[in-house]
Amino acid sequence: MSFELAQFSIVIVGKGHNPTILNPDFLAIRGIVPRAWGWEPAEVLTTPPLSLVRYPIGVSIQMDPQRLQISDLQPGEPPVESKIIPIARAIVETLPNVRYTAVGINFQAIARVESPDRFLKARFLKPGPWDTAEHPVQMAGFRLVYPAPGGGPSSSPWTSAASPEATDPSGASSRTRTSTATVSATPVRCRSNRTWIGSRQTGRR
Repeated sequence: MSFELAQFSIVIVGKGHNPTILNPDFLAIRGIVPRAWGWEPAEVLTTPPLSLVRYPIGVSIQMDPQRLQISDLQPGEPPVESKIIPIARAIVETLPNVRYTAVGINFQAIARVESPDRFLKARFLKPGPWDTAEHPVQMAGFRLVYPAPGGGPSSSPWTSAASPEATDPSGASSRTRTSTATVSATPVRCRSNRTWIGSRQTGRR
């Protein structure tokens, strides 16, 4: 089965983000989105609670006081070659005073199948009393969590290490640092009435 990458995003959680500074001029002057790239913004919103800069090529940068998200909505190349990686790195280097506490790398992909509900049930759901002729399962979604290299033990991917209190500015952690990878699959339907399965993989530390 082949997958088509539909979206790639980087989410950076931190205490003290200032959405009012996010605008095309700031991004260009600081070299975060260099003018040499020739990107002209398609949408700009700058307010104290939320700011957004979106470019026609599908890249968007969104910031609120607790979170920064850089998304590539039209990934036409491998994620490692996406421009959102140097953008995320440049923003963090430009704003060192933000108390960063967690980072997530998210992928959304689609795979075309004739009957996603039956496929997911056959692939992941064991027969049992939770799926009978009288009470059949109508839809199934799955989330699988794996330990990632460099992480510590954790009972949940949303650990206390992601909280603002977990890491001090020097990078020392007062709690166990964890790193996980999550894969979830949910059936979705596109407008052309073809049926797909959406899959997302997330890394969080």
